[in-house]
Amino acid sequence: EGCAATANTAEGIYAGPGSRIEDCVVRQNWGGVTSEGGCSIRRLTVFGNSLNGIEAGIGDTVADCTLRSNGIAGIRVPNDCVILRNTVTFNGQDTLGGPGIQVDIVGNRIEGNHVIYNDIGIFVSNGLNVIIGNTARYNGITNFSIVAGNVLGPVTNAADTANPLANFSF
Repeated sequence: EGCAATANTAEGIYAGPGSRIEDCVVRQNWGGVTSEGGCSIRRLTVFGNSLNGIEAGIGDTVADCTLRSNGIAGIRVPNDCVILRNTVTFNGQDTLGGPGIQVDIVGNRIEGNHVIYNDIGIFVSNGLNVIIGNTARYNGITNFSIVAGNVLGPVTNAADTANPLANFSF
């Protein structure tokens, strides 16, 4: 809690199973934060890491973090994670197609995130995830790249939408 990790040649923070990481600054490391799963990752500032900003483990919660200018994905998750209220900007600049949020497997809830200026806003390559209430803007390739088989709130740019689960693309 409350630490800073800067200029490491591996991850800035490597968390074992069931860890809690809160109120930290993780910047300009090879990798940002890597978790082994079942972790609570909250209120981090993750900036300028060469690989992913946060490489979550199975069953992690990542909430209220700010991720900017990481080389590949801002947040990358496997399965059964909750990704809430994060601000994810300018990630993927070192790779063509780096996403703000990347979902690899199933059972995740991606809700209330703001993704802007990434190569891809939210990238979901598997079904059986819930993606609701996110906002995406100015992502280079696309704001949302989501395969069929997910629970996806409608993607709209209409501010007067009546659906409280809508994802906004503007």
